[in-house]
Amino acid sequence: MINGRLGIQLHSGIVSVSTDTLRLTGTAADFDLTRSPQGLRLQHYAGTLTWQTPDGQHQLTTPTAVEFTQAGRSLQATCRPLSPDDIIEQTAWRQGTLVLNDTTLQNALARFAPYTRLKLMIRDPHLSGSRISGSFALAAPEDFALSIARLIRCRVEISNRSIAFTA
Repeated sequence: MINGRLGIQLHSGIVSVSTDTLRLTGTAADFDLTRSPQGLRLQHYAGTLTWQTPDGQHQLTTPTAVEFTQAGRSLQATCRPLSPDDIIEQTAWRQGTLVLNDTTLQNALARFAPYTRLKLMIRDPHLSGSRISGSFALAAPEDFALSIARLIRCRVEISNRSIAFTA
């Protein structure tokens, strides 16, 4: 199975994307589709998007996040609306930026990890819940680490293989 993220921004026309269990069709659609070991996630930002599973067909016309989980042979969908701030945060990766808004350090590292080969670690567990807000360049993991260390007033150890946060 391939894991990764696909972003599609189509100003006019129709696009179709299929996985082993899901078929998406969009008209003038803007969306991201992410597949990870945790499952499949759809972020719909604009346009009309229809998804079809063996269980039926559903349509989105407003910004919505959809988490798909496998339930036996069925694909279950859990939807939640996306705010304008959510859309800014979720589409920033397309410009090589990670936008965090009151996110825990643990979540921030999990969100940055797919964009670096460095192992990101928190050595002191009490730092995990530290809150982070800001915009960070995905191509500069060392700058990200140094900025985070300044924000939460901790130390950071950077090597050619890892970045570790300590008290």
